[in-house]
Amino acid sequence: MKIERAALRPVAAVPVPFEHRRRKPVQLEQTREHQPAGPPMIAMCGLLVISVTPCYIGTYIINIGTYAMVNDDWDPMAHPGHYFSRIARALARIGDVRLRDLGFATAQLPVLTALKDGARMSQTDLARWAKVEQPTMAQMLTRMERDGIIRREPDPADRRSSLISLTKQARARLPAGRAVLRQGNVEMTKGLSVGEVETLVGLLRRVLANVEAMESASTPARTEGGRKAD
Repeated sequence: MKIERAALRPVAAVPVPFEHRRRKPVQLEQTREHQPAGPPMIAMCGLLVISVTPCYIGTYIINIGTYAMVNDDWDPMAHPGHYFSRIARALARIGDVRLRDLGFATAQLPVLTALKDGARMSQTDLARWAKVEQPTMAQMLTRMERDGIIRREPDPADRRSSLISLTKQARARLPAGRAVLRQGNVEMTKGLSVGEVETLVGLLRRVLANVEAMESASTPARTEGGRKAD
């Protein structure tokens, strides 16, 4: 069955008197004409939720019926986010294949970059640098240590922590890894002039700044101990 692109129409919750709460749930009045018969659906942010279950919320009864399956002008192919997502996924797949013989993976690039000049960093600092959660970084570092890419040593300033650095073998393979990445950049910008690439990079930096601002605004504040503030 083909489902057209849709948007959720606003509806208002209807207060129901106490004596009527156990009766048949009322159908909320929609703000526009009723939709043609078909499976009851709700479209939210591009995801379809199928439900006909009455929802009891406090003194409200909401009967979820056929809502909001209407055409609009949303076209993912006309928006940059669609292309950013596809490009990122494709480059990750390509990078994993090309870096495999060197023992590296694209997910490890932030760590390799941070430690490339002989730096030593804690797991907490690496997670903050890579903008990932602590458990994710811990799992990746465990695999990298197993594969001989990093080593740990006690942190003289904090006995509970350890400092992470690249092994001699990993540092020796970094130039080959950079060559792989440079070649990938050349191939993906094929047909673009030097000026166009510079313009593209400038625009992407501005978009990245906007995305980081969005991320900062939507991320819960944390206390000094790293826990989410209430």
